Amino acid sequence: MQIGEAARRAGLTVKTVRYYANIGMVTPHQDPATGYRNYGDDDVAKLQFVGKARKFDFSVEECRELLMLYEDRNRPSREVKALTLKKIGEIDTRLAELQSLKDELSGLASACDGDNRPDCPILNALSGGKQGQAQLTPLVPLADGLVIEIVGRHDHHGNGDDPEWQPAPESGKPG
Repeated sequence: MQIGEAARRAGLTVKTVRYYANIGMVTPHQDPATGYRNYGDDDVAKLQFVGKARKFDFSVEECRELLMLYEDRNRPSREVKALTLKKIGEIDTRLAELQSLKDELSGLASACDGDNRPDCPILNALSGGKQGQAQLTPLVPLADGLVIEIVGRHDHHGNGDDPEWQPAPESGKPG
């Protein structure tokens, strides 16, 4: 069968099937007359195997090793289990990292009032924790084309949340 049909049966894209053939994961027969690759049922079974293994986040090299173990009828199952337990450990590590990121973002979201004020702990954290320091100089348009430039720092210790400001150089009406 041609690549499109093999891809459909394997549940992969044609591009992915071509890639796996190019790296030797499958070795379809090449028709000398046409140059087309012809995939057999064994190739489709290998493609399905690799596709499922990739969904479990096994790397291409790990898939190659699993495929060799699959094809070796005398393999000890401990090798397959060892690869699988290693992958579970990697997934557990990533899950812990993701949970830590989620917890940190949740804390930042809780600390942010989400109102009309410019103070934002989320942006402060993303800017390297330089909370209270003027990092950017936003221009604020006012009536009649007057633009003010926000400078200085916020007072995070009391009610003085208004930044110092001064008029920006005249530049015409905001665009």
